[in-house]
Amino acid sequence: MNDPSRWSRDVEKVRRFWSGYAEQFDGVYHRRSLVDRLFRQAVPMRQAFALEILDGYSEPTVLDVGCGSGRQMTAAVEAGAACALGIDLSPAMISLGENAAREAGLSDRVEFRIGDIMDLPVTATWDVVWALGVFDYIRDPFPLVQRMTELSRGHVAASFRRVWAARNPLRKLTYALRGCPIYFQTSGQVEGWFREAGLVDITVSRLGPSGYFASGRKAQ
Repeated sequence: MNDPSRWSRDVEKVRRFWSGYAEQFDGVYHRRSLVDRLFRQAVPMRQAFALEILDGYSEPTVLDVGCGSGRQMTAAVEAGAACALGIDLSPAMISLGENAAREAGLSDRVEFRIGDIMDLPVTATWDVVWALGVFDYIRDPFPLVQRMTELSRGHVAASFRRVWAARNPLRKLTYALRGCPIYFQTSGQVEGWFREAGLVDITVSRLGPSGYFASGRKAQ
């Protein structure tokens, strides 16, 4: 980011927002209300896109940046991943994730840490590193794309919000009233960040009416 202090301010706002919204958001994965089915199609879609990447690996390891309640991590392990590490700003989200992993009998293969991936001393690498629903709240995405690439020995994947989506003005207002930033990107910007980070075989696909799902492979 051009203004380093902006990162810390946004991080704190996002942390507060998701700590207060954790239970409600977790329900999107398993309760699927009518509102969820009408307006949150991107959540199950981006998870499905991410899980497809695992098909190219035998027992891959997964790093989930901004893992939330960890539903996509347990789904990854159930789909054949050897293990998954999730990192999230919100202690409330991490608590939900740990409970869900325990209930699924996967606590030995799904690990959680509270914090910001830009600051945590994480040095191991993973086959697949993804961030689903994270870049919606980041003003300057490239440093995080770069950090994810550093931590990957295979694929990097992420979802993004489209600039040209009909619901954006309402979405912007709603999040502003909740004290949380939200940002939108073009497919060209997304592809450019992935390419600049050193990724190859980049694809940027539409994710419902308002998003993109991008993936790329780390050059060997």
